[in-house]
Amino acid sequence: GCSSPVKGKAALPEACTEAGEANECRRSPTSHEPEQTTIKTRNHPPMLRRHVVLAVFKRNFWSYFSGLLGYLFIVLFVLTGALLAFQPQFFTNNLANLDQLNKYYPMLLLFIVPAITMGVWSEERKLGTEELLFTLPVSDLEVLVGKYLAVVAVYSTALAFSVTHALVLQLIGQPDWGL
Repeated sequence: GCSSPVKGKAALPEACTEAGEANECRRSPTSHEPEQTTIKTRNHPPMLRRHVVLAVFKRNFWSYFSGLLGYLFIVLFVLTGALLAFQPQFFTNNLANLDQLNKYYPMLLLFIVPAITMGVWSEERKLGTEELLFTLPVSDLEVLVGKYLAVVAVYSTALAFSVTHALVLQLIGQPDWGL
C-alpha cells in the first residue's frame, strides 16, 4: 500500500481523524528519531488519466484514416453489407426489410472486427513505436482503453456509413420503421 509519514506527536490525532475508517494509523517510534506516525491507505484501483487515454485514442483513430486502409475498410464494409442485404431472396420476398442483412451480419462482423483490432497492435510494431509506448509514463490500462475506444470509433464510423442500406430500402419500398 501507499504510506505517508507524518512527523511529530501532535500530528497523531489529526492524521487519524483525517484518515477515517478506510486508513489505519500506526506509530513507529525509533530510538534516534522523533516519533513518527505512518498512515497506511488501502489499495484502490488505478485511476485513468483522461488526457492520456484521449492522446492514445486520437493517435490510433487518426492514424487509421491517415492512409488508404481506413477508407478501404469502410467501403468494403458497406459494399459487403449491401451484397448481403440485397440478395435475390430480398427481391423474391417482396418485403421492405433488412432481414437478409440481419441473418448474415454476425458472419460479416466475424471477419471485419478482428481485422480492425489486429491492425492496432501490428501498426505499433511495424512503426517501431511499441517500445516507446511502453516506456512512457502511462499505465497499460490507459493504453488499452485508448486503443479500444479508437477501434470502437472506427467501427462506429463504418456503421454510420452503412445507414445507406436503410436509405436504399426507403427508395425501393415503403419500410415500416416501427415508429
